[in-house]
Amino acid sequence: MGELSKHDQMTVARMLLAVMNSDFMQLIQIVHQAGWIPPGTDQDALAREMRRTVGPMVSKPMHELDFAGILIQVMDIARRFHLEIPPQLMLLLKTLVHVEGLGTDLYPELDIWSLAKPILTDWIKAQMNPQKNLKELGQKIPDLLLGAQDFPTLLVDSLNGLKNQSAWHAKQLNELQSMRLQMEHQQKRSWIFGSLMAILLSIAIISP
Repeated sequence: MGELSKHDQMTVARMLLAVMNSDFMQLIQIVHQAGWIPPGTDQDALAREMRRTVGPMVSKPMHELDFAGILIQVMDIARRFHLEIPPQLMLLLKTLVHVEGLGTDLYPELDIWSLAKPILTDWIKAQMNPQKNLKELGQKIPDLLLGAQDFPTLLVDSLNGLKNQSAWHAKQLNELQSMRLQMEHQQKRSWIFGSLMAILLSIAIISP
């Protein structure tokens, strides 16, 4: 619960890079591959909504960004399209909710996109290194063999999980609404929110 897995780190990094490249169809494909989009969702409509909401902020300097307003709109989109946001990512977003104004105070003209993009690009390339992946696979083989013995139990747990999906989804929507209220309260208290968010998020997902 308290941290992103390596798989989730890669997913979030690819999502951020897609946003920085203004490729919102790729963004939705990445989210779909992660299993966060329910079956039957209109992915074209979802991509249009994300482009309309997030697109205008790309390439803007720090002092022109309104992260609070953007995240509130993104959470509204998640609610309307019934997106399944993993608890680890929810925790990360909650942490970022409490980051206020640091970048604007230090360097209001900072171009966080130009700064964060090469960091993410290099990290993704490093994670996709074949030799590194083979080494990690070799290290996981004993765990995979042991895990195979637990398959019947895991299957039963998965079926029980499906029964609780509706309750979990309702809980997620409540979490989103709670975050929205927090951010709206913070936005009333101060127009400036978050800053250096892309850099902090980049650091958060690439930290071991």
